[in-house]
Amino acid sequence: RWNSTYLALKALTDNKKFLLNLFENKGKLPIASKQKEKLTSLEISSDDWMIIMNLMDIFEPFYEATNLLSGSKYPTIGLSLYAIRNIKDFFETEDDDESSILITLKKFILESFNHYFNEKDPQYFLLMVCIFPRELG
Repeated sequence: RWNSTYLALKALTDNKKFLLNLFENKGKLPIASKQKEKLTSLEISSDDWMIIMNLMDIFEPFYEATNLLSGSKYPTIGLSLYAIRNIKDFFETEDDDESSILITLKKFILESFNHYFNEKDPQYFLLMVCIFPRELG
C-alpha cells in the first residue's frame, strides 16, 4: 500500500506544473460553474504540496527497498539486511533542510521500526548469522 501511495504522490508532483496551471486558469476553462466549484474544492495549497513532499520523503526508502527485494533474477536474502539498515539510517538521520513535520514523522516511524526490527531480537540475530556467518561465528 505504501508503494501505491508513493507512486500516486510521485505522479502528482511530476504533474505539479500542469496542476498549478489548471487551478490558476480554471476561470478560463469552458466548463460549467458547478465544475469550477468542484475544481476549486480540489485545489492543492502550498501547505498541501509541502505535506505531499514530506510524505514522499517518508515513503521513498520503503519503495526503494521493495524494488530491491522484489528481484527475481538475483538472490535477495543478502540484500534484506542492507534494505533494513538503509531504512533505519534514513529515519535516524536528520538533515538541516528537513521540515519540522518531516522530523516528527521520522521520529514516530523510527519508534515503530525499532519495535519490529529490534537488533536484540533473536530473529534479527538469526538473519545476521545467515547473511554474515563468518563475522558472527
